[in-house]
Amino acid sequence: MIQRIQTVYLLLVALCAGLMIFLPIYDIETESLTTHIATTDYVPLVALLGVLMLDCLIVIFLFKKRTFQMTLILGMNVLVAVILGLMIFYWKKLKDDHPNAEVEFEITALFGLVIYALLFLARKAIKKDEELVKSLDRLR
Repeated sequence: MIQRIQTVYLLLVALCAGLMIFLPIYDIETESLTTHIATTDYVPLVALLGVLMLDCLIVIFLFKKRTFQMTLILGMNVLVAVILGLMIFYWKKLKDDHPNAEVEFEITALFGLVIYALLFLARKAIKKDEELVKSLDRLR
């Protein structure tokens, strides 16, 4: 069913991924200037975040196939790990490109961890629904 709690979790995942695309991820602080660098400067990150958002919408509308939903959510966890790895790679690259500047993550970078937690909760809720349906099938 579409009005379940896992739908809310997956919509929040899509929202966090969308915010990660448009909000700044890195700060480069020099003595006289602070520069904010958004994800839109890195095409692979934008593409992977877009795929993550699309996957969330697909999972929401596959509500009749709960086991497939759980499999897709595991795949989305791998995708989030790749996104976080790319973010760290680009951070190290920025540090190497600007040796005299301090390169830091913005608060937006924590959305990756929030996405992990929301995906965990969504998978747990889907698994609970699947167990409920199986128990009701036994009663028939």
